[in-house]
Amino acid sequence: MVIKTKVLTTAVALLTSLLVTLPAAQGQANAREIQEEIITSEVIGVAEKYIGTPYCRGGAGPQCFDCSGFVKYIYLQKGIDLPRTSTQQYMATKRISKSEAIPGDLVFFHYLSGYIHHVGIYAGDGKVLHSPKRGQDVRISDIWTGRITFGRV
Repeated sequence: MVIKTKVLTTAVALLTSLLVTLPAAQGQANAREIQEEIITSEVIGVAEKYIGTPYCRGGAGPQCFDCSGFVKYIYLQKGIDLPRTSTQQYMATKRISKSEAIPGDLVFFHYLSGYIHHVGIYAGDGKVLHSPKRGQDVRISDIWTGRITFGRV
């Protein structure tokens, strides 16, 4: 009987400590998510300032950009150093669903094979802010394909 009581007392103490710890941990997780969303939403404001900047292959700004150079440059303005290529940026972000995406998240465009060929910054409402291709400037465009994946930095 003494052993059963000790085990029960220990189990109750453990559960009580978990109940006290879980809300604090949940609060920290929520605070982290809120901070991520604030940074993400601020990114779109910075990115909009570069609408009209010309595309150039290998361009990392601010005079001209390619797609991943644009994303890297914009996030760097918020103190976040992303890798250089769209594939590397894909690997450095957390996958999120379309319904979770907020302006400032990244939109990765891929072929059926899964190869990432383009990246832009989600502008909300099915739009992407990006440096599209040679002969075009940084702009906001409708997302033109379903072969996309969203990522959060």
